[in-house]
Amino acid sequence: MKKRILLIDKDGNKNPETYLLKEGYEVDALCFLKTGLYKLFEQKIKYDLIVIEIMLSYEGLFSKEESSDGLLSGICFFKKYLKDLQVPVLFWTWNHDFKENVLILKEENPESKIGFAGRTMQHEDLVDTVNNFLK
Repeated sequence: MKKRILLIDKDGNKNPETYLLKEGYEVDALCFLKTGLYKLFEQKIKYDLIVIEIMLSYEGLFSKEESSDGLLSGICFFKKYLKDLQVPVLFWTWNHDFKENVLILKEENPESKIGFAGRTMQHEDLVDTVNNFLK
């Protein structure tokens, strides 16, 4: 059975969904956190992995202060909606400065499988990270 991935990424037109599909994963690629909520809690789709961009529009889900003006909205999304789902979460971003935030989140949630993937121009890098993370 194919593993199913929820990919939430603001750069939908540059999305690595194609590479993950070629690798044999089922992928739901979304641009908005609210759509992720719909898939997870309304449609009740079960995922083997959630890959989420750290910097997304907070779309009224969080306060400006809470999400650091959207800079940490992916982390806020985990804290509010994902931490109790027991689904591995891989945070993915262009800004490698946020790795420390993910490491802190990992320490605060030892029961959760949390990872960080520094985004590069090579989408194959994400595929390698996903393959290793799901082992």
